[in-house]
Amino acid sequence: MRGRARQLEPINQEYLKGFKKDCQIRKITTFEHYALTVARFIRWLEDRHVSPLKVGKKELKDYLHHLTVERGLIYKTVVRDFAGLNAFYGYLEEEELIEKNPIPQFKRRNLRSYKPDSESQERQVISVEDAARLVGSVLETSITIPN
Repeated sequence: MRGRARQLEPINQEYLKGFKKDCQIRKITTFEHYALTVARFIRWLEDRHVSPLKVGKKELKDYLHHLTVERGLIYKTVVRDFAGLNAFYGYLEEEELIEKNPIPQFKRRNLRSYKPDSESQERQVISVEDAARLVGSVLETSITIPN
């Protein structure tokens, strides 16, 4: 949806308002971004007639698919969005509106496996001789400071 985003349902506005206040009290500097992320997620849930208090693995997997496949977001953006959702669900748990924050377990299982190989750091084993040459070249180019 482009342009002005539609209003959240009143109960969901209250959850978001409480979350923003909690972030400000706890001095979470990214709270504005988190609030936008959470509002976008809640609108997505509302389109599916799901309460944010009833989110489970299925909804999280569907949302991950929405972000990665339908919207084509990169890994870092998805991780950042789930950090916002984690903060929101941590707030809901602390306020005893939900029993358990579903995000940490979901992230452990799904976000690490989602990361494309192309974004992973490539590692290479080098020989002892190559390591010695590398260290030697660094030592040869190091700057010495006179006493």
